[in-house]
Amino acid sequence: MTENINPLKKIYHEISSQKLQYINAKDIVFDFDELFITPEKRGSTFFLDYYSPDGIEYAFNKYGIFETLNKKGFNNIKLEVQTKDIYRQRLALYFDNIDIEHLLCEIILRRKVINLNENLSSFTKNKSFDMLVIEWLYSQNPKETFSPERPRLPEQKYPGLKTGKLILDLLLITCERLGLNGLINIPSHFHNAQIYSVRFSYISPECEGKRKAIERDLLEKYSLATVSWAIMLGCVYENNEPFNWFISEQATPLDKNLKKYFEEQKYKNILEETFHKNKYFLNEELFKEKKLFIDNLK
Repeated sequence: MTENINPLKKIYHEISSQKLQYINAKDIVFDFDELFITPEKRGSTFFLDYYSPDGIEYAFNKYGIFETLNKKGFNNIKLEVQTKDIYRQRLALYFDNIDIEHLLCEIILRRKVINLNENLSSFTKNKSFDMLVIEWLYSQNPKETFSPERPRLPEQKYPGLKTGKLILDLLLITCERLGLNGLINIPSHFHNAQIYSVRFSYISPECEGKRKAIERDLLEKYSLATVSWAIMLGCVYENNEPFNWFISEQATPLDKNLKKYFEEQKYKNILEETFHKNKYFLNEELFKEKKLFIDNLK
C-alpha cells in the first residue's frame, strides 16, 4: 500500500537551507555606520532571521504560490519583505503595482516564547514553547465582488483569495523548518476564530468553551457572516448581558507536550463547564437597525 504523502511536505524536503538563505551578490550593500547600531535598530537581512528575499521567492515558486495566483488571473506578482523590525516582520504580495489597491496578501509574523498554565497539564510544567505568532493575516481578491453566497465579513474590502489552507500549511512548514513548537493566531473577529477552529484551539479552555457555545446557539440559525457582524455591532447577548468579543490566542501544536495540553482532562472539564453555562442570543431587530446603518456608510 502506497503511503499518502502531503505534496507540500515532499517539496519541503527537496528545498535546501542554502536555497532559502541565498542572497544575490548585487543585493549586498555594506554600510560601515551600521556596525555601531544595535541589532534592534539595524534590523535583519533575513525574514524571521532565516529566509532571504530571494529564498522566499524561490520557495513561493516551488510551492506553487505564484502559479496559484496566475490561475486566479493575477500576473506580474511583486513580493515585498520588511525585516527592519526584528520582532515584527511583514511579507506582502501585490500584482502589477506595490500599493494598497493591488494588495493580494499581507502577513505579519513574530516569534514568542510561551509558558502555559501548569495547573491544567503536567506535560507543560517547567516547559517553555517557542511559537510563531500570526499578528495579522489578510488576503483579498480585488477582481471579485461580494454576493449572497460570499457576503462581506468584518474588515473585508474584497472577497478572500480562497488560499487560507495553503497559507496555513506553509506556515506550519515554516514552524517545522525553524524548529518551532507550534503556530499561534489571535482572531480579531468571531469568523476568524471559527474558520481557524478546524486546526486551532484556544489556549484558554474558557475561550474555547465560549466559541463552541456560540457555534451551538447561533450558527445553526444564522450564517457565519451574520453572527460575526452581530457580535462586532454589539447585537449578541451572553446570558442576557451584552457580549463583548474576547481577544485571545488560538494555537495549533507541533510539540508532543503541547498537543497533550489540549488533551488533558482538566482542560476539557473547564471547556465543557464553560460551554454549558453560557447561552447566546442574537437580537435581530437591533442587528437589522445597526447593519443597515453600516451598509449605508459604504
